[in-house]
Amino acid sequence: MTINQLEYVISVDNYRHFVTAAEKCYVTQPTLSMQIQKLEEELGIEIFNRRIQPVVPTNTGKEIIEQARIVIREFNKISEKVKILRNEIKGQLKVGIIPTLATYLLPLFVKKFTKNYPQIELVVDEFVSEEIIQLLRKDMLDVGILSTPLKETDIIEIPLFYEKILLFIDKQHHLSAKENIKVKDIPVNELWTLSNRHCFNTQVFNLCKKNKSMGKKSNFTYRSGTFENLMKFSEITHQLTLIPELLLTSINEDKRKMVREIIEPVPAREIGIVVHKSFVKEHIINTMKEDILHGIPDKMKNKEGLEIIEWK
Repeated sequence: MTINQLEYVISVDNYRHFVTAAEKCYVTQPTLSMQIQKLEEELGIEIFNRRIQPVVPTNTGKEIIEQARIVIREFNKISEKVKILRNEIKGQLKVGIIPTLATYLLPLFVKKFTKNYPQIELVVDEFVSEEIIQLLRKDMLDVGILSTPLKETDIIEIPLFYEKILLFIDKQHHLSAKENIKVKDIPVNELWTLSNRHCFNTQVFNLCKKNKSMGKKSNFTYRSGTFENLMKFSEITHQLTLIPELLLTSINEDKRKMVREIIEPVPAREIGIVVHKSFVKEHIINTMKEDILHGIPDKMKNKEGLEIIEWK
């Protein structure tokens, strides 16, 4: 049994395809297949059921794969420990971030981070929250940045900041003239929302689920993947939408005048870094965490007076 064999097994489990798994491991498909077969023969079990496509692990294979992940994590900790002892900050950091955060948070820290740490290869991909959780479990991501809490037993959460959920109102909507807007004032049927795959949409639902103010129901429904589109349709239809606080950094003054805070309660989402409980790259992740916090306004680091709206 070798480390390479365990890595090949994990790769096949991740991609459920021998050719793709071989490409990710930078070996030929026959080499990968042969090494996995040798491991199966040594253990006296079948790890993968090759008779169906995509390939799936056998019941026994699932347990072997889970143990292999543990072994590889512990093996990788050796090189990371050496980097810490040498005070080296280098290597690849694979980050997953939710789309409703990426556009507004990344510009606040990426330029400084990549300049200060040129030996870190920062690889960032957008995924929805559930995808990030699954990819962390498969070690296909090192860290996630998303809305917490998750309350997953195998995921460690590190809260970063607290982002108010604000109301964007068209100038011709009757709420535009109202100074103090409460959750109960928001007409649910007049809200433009994100598509259901986004956790922000669930937070909107959780915020407004007890709201009896329904408003006028439209015969047109449009769920977008971006807040910019939702704001555009709010103006076209003279309605409204909910947006995260960091979005204010990317809109002009005219648009900011159409944004209102909600009171009693003041709704917010908690943004945090999440890692698998057996995460490896602690030194690099802590470095990124500090750079993120440096770019966030101090007022957003305190949750006093806020009601955190969960999405799970």
